[in-house]
Amino acid sequence: MDRLLTIEDLVGDRRAKPPTRGLLPVSRAWLFRHMQTGGFPRPMKLGRRAVWRAEDIEGWIGQLTPTPPGTPPARLVQVREAA
Repeated sequence: MDRLLTIEDLVGDRRAKPPTRGLLPVSRAWLFRHMQTGGFPRPMKLGRRAVWRAEDIEGWIGQLTPTPPGTPPARLVQVREAA
């Protein structure tokens, strides 16, 4: 099964105590603006939530940063801060 990411996983949650960092160094506004223009993958709906397949985000990151031949593709590593 594909790993799914929420908006909080991607951009973090400043309202959380303590605030959490996201996987991408962008704001929610940037993310939604680039989804509208086709510059960022669109989410899937899972009930009322929007989720992204980690594979789609990894592919998007791979398009941004060219890698030398023989280098393995980028993989997302989800970092959770200890409570």
